[in-house]
Amino acid sequence: MASYQVGLLWVVGVTLAGAQAGGSLFPTPVFLMIDAVYAAAAISVIRRARAAAAADREAALALPLLVAPVFVFALASLTGIPTARHPGAMLANTAVLLVVGGLLLAGMVLVATRLWDGPGRAPAALALAAIGLGSAGYLANLVARVGVILSGASPAQAAVEDTAWQANAYLQGLPGEPDPIAIMLVWLDLLQLVYVALAHLAAVALAIGGRRAGLLSKRAAGRVVLSGMLLVGVTTIAAVLGTAGAFDVPVLSEASDAGATAAYFLTAPFMTTLLPFMIGIALLSLSSDSAPRPRVTAFDPAHATSS
Repeated sequence: MASYQVGLLWVVGVTLAGAQAGGSLFPTPVFLMIDAVYAAAAISVIRRARAAAAADREAALALPLLVAPVFVFALASLTGIPTARHPGAMLANTAVLLVVGGLLLAGMVLVATRLWDGPGRAPAALALAAIGLGSAGYLANLVARVGVILSGASPAQAAVEDTAWQANAYLQGLPGEPDPIAIMLVWLDLLQLVYVALAHLAAVALAIGGRRAGLLSKRAAGRVVLSGMLLVGVTTIAAVLGTAGAFDVPVLSEASDAGATAAYFLTAPFMTTLLPFMIGIALLSLSSDSAPRPRVTAFDPAHATSS
């Protein structure tokens, strides 16, 4: 099982989710069929990848990191973009994101535990701190969504969520006197932004620790570290540029809209699955390379005859 075949799951999944979220390009029955095919293919590929890796400890560590994005792409696509205009769909979306967040947290904790007794302990500790802090904030975000529905505040959120719950809008500053629920939504979405950045940093730390401990190859760890630092750097720059409009920075105000829009897409919840997914692929690849191969001996006709 080639690693690129597993990697295609993330690319196809994000394309599928983006196509549906961008305007429901497919009628619901057609999308359900496509989504079911994607989920079935993902399950098949992951099972074959695990079998190819001989189902050792590294392959087991990879499983939650590989399942998380498949789960979010296959199921969150069905619920659509969360909105208080459809409380039931928003609740379903919240449940999916909660499971995905739990899978990522569990997967990173398992990898960090594997690194604890060795040279990767310090990066593993940093990874645990980052993902733990980020997950706590994100949990508050998800629980608050349920609270809005249960308190009957869905109409109030629906009235302001197009601006107060969208980073491409509120990063540039909201006009007028904000309602209390608008302030709450901005804070909650900022927690998501921080969570995405901390999840990236946690994955980078795990990659560094994995390389030190020999759990990841130097090349694979380097790709995760480089990708993670680029994601954190670009996201931070985009967010800072986005806030230039809110603070009326003369030179940067013209770039505020582009920065806020980039930050909006780069901090979508599914982005937290990219680097852990890369780590999962690296674990499978290393496991496959180190798996024992059957010994092949030459055929000896004379020996076969005598026996």
